[in-house]
Amino acid sequence: MVAARFKALSDPTRLQLVQALHERELNVSQLVEISGTTQANVSKHLAVLAEGMILGRRRAGSNVFYYIADDSILQICDLMCRKLHEELDRRAAELD
Repeated sequence: MVAARFKALSDPTRLQLVQALHERELNVSQLVEISGTTQANVSKHLAVLAEGMILGRRRAGSNVFYYIADDSILQICDLMCRKLHEELDRRAAELD
């Protein structure tokens, strides 16, 4: 199960979608606009994230809205981003 969650996060487009959903739920059209990719591609990635129990979805009329279903994913992404910033800062200091 752990490997499946990390695999779901292993694609840059999926990480971009998770980031976009960080503050609020969005529908597919909004996510297409934010990601700059096609509706089919966004839908494919949303399905992977939903199967990995990272995202949830709700239907409102003809729209499907996606939201972060597991806040721990945001904590994991935040932790990784902080560690990468630290590493980049360390490498930059070594070059000076």
